[in-house]
Amino acid sequence: MNYRKLPSGGQISTIGIGVGNYGYERVPLSEVEAIFSAAFDKGVNFFDTCMSVSYPAEAIARAIAGKRQDLIMQNHLCVGYPKGSYQHLLKLTDVKDAFAKELKKYGTDYSDIGTIHFVDEESDIKRLVETGVVDYAFELKKAGIIRNVAFSSHTASVAWKMLQVADFDAMFFGINAGYDYEAQGDGLALSKERTQLYMECEKRGMAITVMKAYNNGQLLDARTSPFGRAMTPYQCLQYALDRPAVVSCLAGAVTVKEMEETLRFYEASQEERDYSFIGAMQKKDMLGSCTYCGHCMPCPSGIEINAVSRYYDLARAGDALAVEHYRYLSVHAGACIQCGHCREFCPFHVDMPQRMQEIAQYFDADK
Repeated sequence: MNYRKLPSGGQISTIGIGVGNYGYERVPLSEVEAIFSAAFDKGVNFFDTCMSVSYPAEAIARAIAGKRQDLIMQNHLCVGYPKGSYQHLLKLTDVKDAFAKELKKYGTDYSDIGTIHFVDEESDIKRLVETGVVDYAFELKKAGIIRNVAFSSHTASVAWKMLQVADFDAMFFGINAGYDYEAQGDGLALSKERTQLYMECEKRGMAITVMKAYNNGQLLDARTSPFGRAMTPYQCLQYALDRPAVVSCLAGAVTVKEMEETLRFYEASQEERDYSFIGAMQKKDMLGSCTYCGHCMPCPSGIEINAVSRYYDLARAGDALAVEHYRYLSVHAGACIQCGHCREFCPFHVDMPQRMQEIAQYFDADK
């Protein structure tokens, strides 16, 4: 097991446990506890607690009993489970109540990484500041209840603006090669905006914990990968861990076997981890694939196109939280007026107006 440093001084395992899909998969409680125990036995000390339904919490609480002081727990502000299912909380009173309950159900009085949840639009930043959520997070840090204050996002441009709000200790961010690479001439190159974001975090001494390292499995299947060929889990993990400021990647294993296979990453050869084939790919290899690069923005109708497109793909891949995140966006795909602005500026020639119609129909059908 390898470890990296957190701003607070703790050591965090470079692979952690993510539980976002446990509710969707309906993982048995006995298996949840076994996954955590197997991971801890191999030296994993980091886990995230944001999930689609709250039922696995009791099994996680049992798994961490007696070990809490040796673990790094990442909890989320603005998330609650009032009826057993995920809810995005917008009122400060609700945020305070839910976070206190969050700590209590895991038998702890502090969070190693307290993460302000779901900052994907500029309107989210305005709301979080005006409602006092950001100030509250730092009050908890001053009181020793949160050791590292973080925020989560999928959107680089919004994350950049969030960095101007406060001196955060960490960021929980979606990182994978599919998100990071964009067209440059006839070839592919790393996104300048995203790379500079990671470098700015490193410059500030911030840590990045990673979600979506496999893009919910899409990168592992040639049929759904934007590259037209599959990456291996080890290539995906190595890619994310090679980005500046990254300290750990969450692995959403839903069985003990999956967790054990993930942890074999540490035994894999350099050849097995090598992802250099991406640098040799051509733009033509990714035509028709949305990489959520944002070149289609701004949308005349105010749609956050890259976020809408991303949540569509994640939802179809089985990410239970993606549906809820789409619902909370301020403008949905149905607002598209078919003007074609996005199609004109897409480097991969995605017919985004048509895609917006598909997305609207998909989520309307899910209501």
